[in-house]
Amino acid sequence: MSDDALKAQFLKLQDEVQERLKDTDSSATGYREILQAAFEPAIVPAFALAREAGRRFLNMRHFDVQLIGGLVLHDGKIAEMKLEKGRRWLRLFPQC
Repeated sequence: MSDDALKAQFLKLQDEVQERLKDTDSSATGYREILQAAFEPAIVPAFALAREAGRRFLNMRHFDVQLIGGLVLHDGKIAEMKLEKGRRWLRLFPQC
């Protein structure tokens, strides 16, 4: 996949999530559940895009344990990692 295709895939994913949240009021009760439902189908592709972008642009590959830790943090839970480098990389994923 070319860099342009990677960017296009990211923009498509972003548009899909924004479309799901288009008519959502942030002050509504159950907003967190609505966000989770909107982001759930995009989690795996977003993490895959972040992993591929890290491999291409930083010339570093995320380890599987870092991906799992990012999923845990995305769910709002606590993840503990022993090595500092792994923790720094892990912080990228919940932002996806």
